[in-house]
Amino acid sequence: MLFRTLLLGVLLLLGVHAQIIDFSANRADDILNAFNIWPFSPAFKLNFDELQPWWKGQNVCIEKQTIGPEEQKNTTVKNDSEETEILQLPAQFQASISFSSCFESYDKYECITKSHIEGNEVTRVVKYKCCHGYSRAARFGGGCEKQAELKPLLEVLDKVNATDFKRLLKTAGLDDMVSDGNYTIFAPVGEVLDNITDEISEMNKVDVVRRDSGNNVKEMISNHIVPGFVDLNDYVNEDVVYSKNNNMSIRLNYYPTPGGGRLVTANCIRVGRANLFATNGFIHLVDNIIPSSKGSIQDILEDSTISLFKKALDASSLANMFEKDGHYTLFIPTNEAFDKLDEKTRSKILSGNACAATILKHHISPHSVCTAAVITNATVHDDNGEILNLERKSKEEIILEGQAKLIQSDILLSNGVVHFIDTVLIPETALPVDQVLAESNQTKFLELAEEAGLKKELDSMANITLFVPFNAAFDEPEAVKYLDQVRENKEKLRELILYHIVKGKLESCDMDESDILETELPGKTVPLKVYPLYSNLLLKPFSPPPLIQCSTLTKVEDKACGSVIHEIDRMLIPPSKTLLELVEDDSRLSIFRSILEGTELENKLKDPNQNLTLIATTNYGFGRYKYNFDDLKENKTLADAILAKHIIKRPVCCQQLESGDQIFNRWSPYDTIRNSQTMKDCNIIATNGVMHTTNSFMYQQRY
Repeated sequence: MLFRTLLLGVLLLLGVHAQIIDFSANRADDILNAFNIWPFSPAFKLNFDELQPWWKGQNVCIEKQTIGPEEQKNTTVKNDSEETEILQLPAQFQASISFSSCFESYDKYECITKSHIEGNEVTRVVKYKCCHGYSRAARFGGGCEKQAELKPLLEVLDKVNATDFKRLLKTAGLDDMVSDGNYTIFAPVGEVLDNITDEISEMNKVDVVRRDSGNNVKEMISNHIVPGFVDLNDYVNEDVVYSKNNNMSIRLNYYPTPGGGRLVTANCIRVGRANLFATNGFIHLVDNIIPSSKGSIQDILEDSTISLFKKALDASSLANMFEKDGHYTLFIPTNEAFDKLDEKTRSKILSGNACAATILKHHISPHSVCTAAVITNATVHDDNGEILNLERKSKEEIILEGQAKLIQSDILLSNGVVHFIDTVLIPETALPVDQVLAESNQTKFLELAEEAGLKKELDSMANITLFVPFNAAFDEPEAVKYLDQVRENKEKLRELILYHIVKGKLESCDMDESDILETELPGKTVPLKVYPLYSNLLLKPFSPPPLIQCSTLTKVEDKACGSVIHEIDRMLIPPSKTLLELVEDDSRLSIFRSILEGTELENKLKDPNQNLTLIATTNYGFGRYKYNFDDLKENKTLADAILAKHIIKRPVCCQQLESGDQIFNRWSPYDTIRNSQTMKDCNIIATNGVMHTTNSFMYQQRY
């Protein structure tokens, strides 16, 4: 279709006008034959048949699967013709709406069509791949080419140095079965089959998950044999196939490797070589005996050596999460690991208090994590969404989070994998607030919280956000003055601390718009200003940081138990006065107050329902002008008109002016306030807005 479109463009450029009659033409030749002129005459035409995709070529097999209101249907046909199978539906289902999607990988082309028919969904999957015994050629655009002459499974075992496993097949009396049917064999190679009797008895041995004493070679070998053709390229992570050993499951996991490839495991045993063809199946070479999964996570939690972990799960109501089908990984601290904790932390975890659940979920991953996947370093997400790091120190030693050693690994269960570790992991997100503040050197806020009697209460609070000033902020004159007034009043000090705490966890990624945040101080809110660029992930580094009540966020997202901590550059003081009261209480603003008296603006500045920015001129500023301001004191209509230029109908912080907020373009060209450099005092917070002082006044007297 793309070629025909390009061809039409060439024709138009050459001035050739054509009528395309057959829109269903599948080959470029159908169009070219309509033109018996150079370069489109038959003598010069190209062989466009060679441009077909590989999956339309020879030696391609088509696997078709239909899932719907009728019985599921699976078929496999060889793509030797251009025929297309049409999905036949019952007459009552003939009208439908269909959606299709196709994707192509190196060795597979797959299309999925979903049809919604009278409330039912019919799914048709068509998969094109090289037929068994054929593989894609390495050259660009190569099709499916035959591999070496295929041999039966038993002969291929000899060829790939799996003779010992073949011998065990015969010993178990399974060689005839393998010869007479189609099977996939996961064949251990190397020294792992030496002393096989001892290996079987010790295989995947766990106190609570005992292997039956009747296990024998036949059962063990059967666990490596799967009926049918298991092409590992057709499966995805966490898929399961079932062996001839009483239909025991083999879980397949796919892990990325540092070189950009992938590593495959079968029941946590590494697949060294995959997809070795035989006439009647596949052989995958594995590094060790594949263990059977017996029992579940619930069963192993009854092990007496990990009873404290089970007790902690019960206390936090987490034990029942493993009743659901899944593929969990648990890094379980032994009882000895719990004994290494200090008594306070140990008691907190075992009683289910505070962030015990967060700590326990840090030991749980919703994905299968096998140690074979840890080549050098590996990361996985825990059940909180936080990252866990694993590091391989040696062939036998793996360290979790730089502190916990895996002392027993790859215990395979029906719904997951378990590793025993020697240390309880305490994530940063589970640390108490006071510890996080101390480690972040936010000690002055912590000291004030202790003076207010709130230190323990902080640690018990949940679902909160703290805006904590850095230590130097408490040395600012405004902060020193306020603290001198309230330090002896424990209730006022308590109000100050609570004013820095807002309800709910607010992470920086959630700060996508300006908002009014409710604090833990009843009836008090704080405004949050977020710049537009901050909401854009790519442009965020170029954005000024958010403001909380005109304080700049200097560091975001320290996490503690039940809370998020952001650092700010100034102390938040709970406002208690209106804008008018701020003017009245400042002797430097007496002239501005006299002009303001009796105006409509005066009423607005004392209205608690307003939310304004006031630019108040100092007495020094008025002294710079040679004007007589008596007319403004007498003519209130004129005063209102002039003073209106000192009002912004929304709260604006000085930092916004520095960031280029075009607010003051209404000021005269003779005395323009362009940015915060002309402001004397910034960000004086009122109950109904914010006030800044300046030495400029928006008035030009006419003579």
